[in-house]
Amino acid sequence: MKRIVLCDGGKPERVLPLCEKHGFGIEAQGFYDTNGTDAKDDIMAMYQSVIPSGMERYLHAPFWDLCLGSANEKIVEVTRFFLTMLTRLVKNWDAQA
Repeated sequence: MKRIVLCDGGKPERVLPLCEKHGFGIEAQGFYDTNGTDAKDDIMAMYQSVIPSGMERYLHAPFWDLCLGSANEKIVEVTRFFLTMLTRLVKNWDAQA
């Protein structure tokens, strides 16, 4: 059987009942926006409090304005910052990016 993962649109409470009922995974989309970097730990705390530890989970990587292949070194630097932050969150939450 193929895996089914539901995207939460940043609101896990909307899809959690279906995920739990049918054994689906969840894609946490609360991290796609590169604005508000200070809030990422708060977002992670919210996800940790509502999503059961045994549920298959994924994090949606930030992507707005990010490009590792950019000729602009500042864009590359900012992109690395966000990808490093996501890696830390994934490791702490035992999720996949």
